[in-house]
Amino acid sequence: MSRAWRICLAALLLVSAACSANPAEVVKPPDAKQVLQEAGSAMAGLQSAAISAKFGSGITLQGLELVSASGHISRPSNSDVVVKVKRGDYLLDVRLVTTGGRAYIRLPFASFTELSGNSGVSIPDLAQVLDSSHGLPAVLPRGRQPKYAGAEQVKGVDCNHVDTTYSAVDIGQTLGGQAPASDVKASIWAGKQDHLVRRVKLSGDFLQSAKPVDVDLTLTELNQPVTVTPPALPTPGSQPSPGPGTPGTPATPAVPPGQPHPSPAAGG
Repeated sequence: MSRAWRICLAALLLVSAACSANPAEVVKPPDAKQVLQEAGSAMAGLQSAAISAKFGSGITLQGLELVSASGHISRPSNSDVVVKVKRGDYLLDVRLVTTGGRAYIRLPFASFTELSGNSGVSIPDLAQVLDSSHGLPAVLPRGRQPKYAGAEQVKGVDCNHVDTTYSAVDIGQTLGGQAPASDVKASIWAGKQDHLVRRVKLSGDFLQSAKPVDVDLTLTELNQPVTVTPPALPTPGSQPSPGPGTPGTPATPAVPPGQPHPSPAAGG
């Protein structure tokens, strides 16, 4: 055998060895079901977060169309959230506070009022997202036919993206409101390192059958201190203080969500 042939044969053997070793070095994508299970376990330890939400067209609150929401949530069932609502061409603020097992609402140009169990008012309770029995910790592992959709960043955090489907009952409990008309498709983004959920996008019949609507939730400021206190309620016979918001301009909350409320003398 000539020297040239020996060199070629040696090169082929090296290439063959490299190729045979290569499959073992290929990193397999994460198992989608395991991603959801680890995310559920991690979320069970999450104590607080800043939450933002975007709502698709048609979802209403007290007859006003929901546009977006932002605020803070914490365990066990505390939330202070400002919801942007649309009335005609105007954006107004509705403020929702839940703490100590009680819920309060401030509609545009009105004072806070406490919602009783028989008020007949159904509001989205975003604090339910952290609930161990009905929120993300419990619901995440129940996703049906999960599929790994790739690695992506959310707010600068490397995440695993999984697409799956949840029952209407599960989603209704997680959002603390009325259950959708049917199953809901979901996309979940969970941190690669800590497995905590950074984003949840839902698409389903939240309003009526055959009319899909998107709800997009983002969680940031994980496990940062959050204080939610009951708002000051007007005394009988007092004039209601004007709620936040000026027609024609985006409304601004009087106090940042998640912070202590001022006394009535300070404009509470």
